[in-house]
Parts: sequence; C-alpha cells; structure tokens
Amino acid sequence: MSISPARVRHGSEAWQHADDLAQHVYHITWKFMQSDPGLAQRMRSAALTVGASLSDGARAGSRPPGRRGVQIASTALSELGYYLHFARRAGLLGEIDLRRVGAMSAAVDQHLGAQESRGGAAEDGRRHPHHQEGPPVPRDIVKSDGAPNAIGPYSQGVKANGFVFASGQIALDPRTGQIVGQDIKTQTRRALDNIKAVLEAAGSSLDRVVKCTVFLKDMNDFGPMNEEYGSYFKELPPARSTIQVAKLPRDALVEIEAIASL
Repeated sequence: MSISPARVRHGSEAWQHADDLAQHVYHITWKFMQSDPGLAQRMRSAALTVGASLSDGARAGSRPPGRRGVQIASTALSELGYYLHFARRAGLLGEIDLRRVGAMSAAVDQHLGAQESRGGAAEDGRRHPHHQEGPPVPRDIVKSDGAPNAIGPYSQGVKANGFVFASGQIALDPRTGQIVGQDIKTQTRRALDNIKAVLEAAGSSLDRVVKCTVFLKDMNDFGPMNEEYGSYFKELPPARSTIQVAKLPRDALVEIEAIASL
C-alpha cells in the first residue's frame, strides 16, 4: 500500500515544515521499500502523523495547533528519529539523508517549541530526543518475560524522554514462540497482550498509550481487528494509524506497535 501525502499550502509555518518533512521521508523510503517494507511504512506513518496533528490549526488559517496537537507531533517526531537511526545502523539510509531529515525535523521542532512557549506550555526548555543540542537523551531498554523475545536486532521497548516506545508485536506466544490463532481477532488479542506486558515492564500501561500503529496483512480484516482493539481502549483511545502491508513476520495477520507516556 502506498501512502502519498497531498501537498496543500496552509497558513501554519509549522505545518509547512511538517509537510516538507513528510514529502522527503516518503521519497527516501522508496530506497528500501522492497528490502524492509515494515520499517519504511513506520517511518512514513510517523512523518504523516506529525503533519496530521498540526493540520487542523493550519486549515483554520494561521491559528497554531492546540496543546494536544503539539504533543502528538512531538511524540511522532521522536518516533521518526528512532526509526531513522535504526535505518542508518542497518545500512538502509546514508548519512546525507539522515542529516537532511534531522535538519527538517529540527525545523519542525523549533516551531513547535515556539508555539508551546507562547501558549505557556514549555517545560524549562526541555528538548526532544531528535533535537541535536546538548547531550544525548538517556535511553533504557525494556525487557519483559510476558512478551516474546526479540527475533531480530531490536529491543522489546525503549524508554526515552518520558515515553516508552514498544516495538511491533505479532501474535507470538511468549512461552512457545509460536503464532497463536489463525483468525484476526485471536491474533489481535495476543499482539495487544504482548504490548501490555512490555508497557507494564516499563512502568507504563495501556491507558497511557498516546499512539498505536496497526499493520494488517489484509485490510478486509479491519472490522474484526477494530472490534477487538476497541475492547482494550474503551475510554480516551490513543491516536492510531492502520496500514495494509504486503507481508508481516512469520506470516502474521496483524502487527501492532505503541508509544506510551511514563
């Protein structure tokens, strides 16, 4: 499934920077769409979330986005920064691309910070992990026996800057390492139970999730997946993107990742 963000000029300067960022991420991920489609789609989803969270204010003219929009955009920028460095370490992106996206992310971040300051929401000059000023933001690796062991060069979760980033989970039984169930509802439950275990090991929980990304093998499964997903997020559900992909690890029907506050 291709995601092509439409370019529409709005009055918000922050949104325009975010739009430029989404366009660039969209183009550079073509370089490894075949070799790692999951990572490419995650990066596109994060970049599009930045622009989407700022678009309401932009459509209203020059009105800046609300506090929640700024928070969602900041979280998505952090998520994108994590994926960028992972792609660079994996040899999927060159240093030039990494630096250019980093500069574009910093431009968005600068405008978000200015808007937070004008709104009285800045927290003592606190910066985001993707921002390059000052020392690197400390990271803590999350490990849970209640979720399956990582099956590649990644961690179950990472804590940084007041958030926990939970890696994508498929319907693997943590005890056997085998896929649970052949239907979308069973696999959705197992994937979310794995996410829940990782979040709790980090000191967070499902009710603190601010963003989920759902990857479906078949978008025709959206209805039953959505029904099961909704039973885990009954009140104040988090932001979410749902994407159909060509294939998932272990031929799973669904994969879910999450970002939660600590």
